[in-house]
Amino acid sequence: MKKLLVFLLPFMMFFVQGCSKEYSLETISMSCVVPENPIVSADGGEIIIKVSSTHSFQITCDQQGICSFLRNGDVDYDKEGVAIIETNHEVFVSSNNTGEERRFYIIATNKYNPEIKSSIAFIQPAK
Repeated sequence: MKKLLVFLLPFMMFFVQGCSKEYSLETISMSCVVPENPIVSADGGEIIIKVSSTHSFQITCDQQGICSFLRNGDVDYDKEGVAIIETNHEVFVSSNNTGEERRFYIIATNKYNPEIKSSIAFIQPAK
């Protein structure tokens, strides 16, 4: 029995070390709520997106002047990384008077690790 324990001990230590916090379970994702697809009216208006995240995040638009956000795009949780929290966010989109169809992205970025982000591409036809 002692020989078996001596043999298994190094393997058990390997598996315990493999469970370190080196691999994080941080996540962030987005989806459309209203409209149900990523096509926005040429007149603009309000769209609602759902963000699921394990950490505080910031919502931005890749093009200035097209979108504004109800909460300035910042969402802070009291306890970071405790669970996945889903929240709906209102985004106000300006009308498209450019004469051309435009594409823009709404991006949710983890505030503590900017490499973790999610985005949705929206299409807005011209008036």
